[in-house]
Amino acid sequence: MAAETTIILPVRGFESGKSRLAKILSVQERTALNARMFAHVFAVAREVVGSDACLIVSPSQEICDLAESVGAQGLIEGGYGLNAALEEARRAVRARGSDGILALSCDLPLLVPADIEALLGAAHDVVLAPDVEGGGTNALLARGSAQIAYRFGPGSYRAHVHEAESLGAGVAVVNRPGLANDLDLPGQLSLLNNLGGGWQPAA
Repeated sequence: MAAETTIILPVRGFESGKSRLAKILSVQERTALNARMFAHVFAVAREVVGSDACLIVSPSQEICDLAESVGAQGLIEGGYGLNAALEEARRAVRARGSDGILALSCDLPLLVPADIEALLGAAHDVVLAPDVEGGGTNALLARGSAQIAYRFGPGSYRAHVHEAESLGAGVAVVNRPGLANDLDLPGQLSLLNNLGGGWQPAA
């Protein structure tokens, strides 16, 4: 099952992500934070599906080179935003013949292999993992012809459900802490305790 699915990880440049933390973290700290979270999610994804079933889409050549150095695919995005980048990546994945495509956020410090396995184990055309507030989407798995339009951003969870229903696709929702708890705001920095001593904010 896992071998039939490709995981897409969209990654902005490490130095430019998490701008909402700029008031409390320096550019260097945010760069370290983004790199550490990406490394964690990427490692979990590779553990479940293997490096060759992971595709990193990013505007950063350095990040794409890093992905390819461990056997994953790297794709330089066209620069038109997250949803456009995911569409580019999906076209590349579909050209390879993958049946399932899992778009996964890279800011999930609590993510464990069982979280991805739960997504892959859901027997539906479209599988969604909402964020902890229930408004955003942190993971979207689409199988076969049920390749719904990507609507990541505010209110994306309901938008993705609507897209799936408009196609008549069956929808499953996976609620797990590792998938729901992303890190965007200062109050969520305690989630980093799960990553051990690899990164800590300045005192």
